[in-house]
Amino acid sequence: MKCQSVSTSNESKSFYFKQSFNLNYHLPIKQILDREDFRNSVFVIVELNHTLHLAQINHVDLKKNQLKISMFSPPLPGKKFSILKSSLTLISINNVIVRLTETPIQTTRNRITLSDEQFTSVQDLCDEF
Repeated sequence: MKCQSVSTSNESKSFYFKQSFNLNYHLPIKQILDREDFRNSVFVIVELNHTLHLAQINHVDLKKNQLKISMFSPPLPGKKFSILKSSLTLISINNVIVRLTETPIQTTRNRITLSDEQFTSVQDLCDEF
């Protein structure tokens, strides 16, 4: 399975990986196919310069197809992240690959950690990307 670029249709579909033991195993990431998925505070995985990054949406401008995001480092895959000092970045919505269905665990003001389930899903996504 390969993720496609963002669609702005009104339909939304869950994001699944094929697992040999269970083809309907739901993962904690979702393709963004609906404009409603672009909301402030949502965590997304974006592709910039052929590298996947974890980011959080700060501002949405769907008229211009742009998002202002806070970037986290290091690039994916990883489990623990820090917000970048100059983290506010303006990107096209087409750079968004998927969104997290649950918020990562905030360990300190500027640090977050993915749950084990989120980490496994992100690692699978990176392997297929």
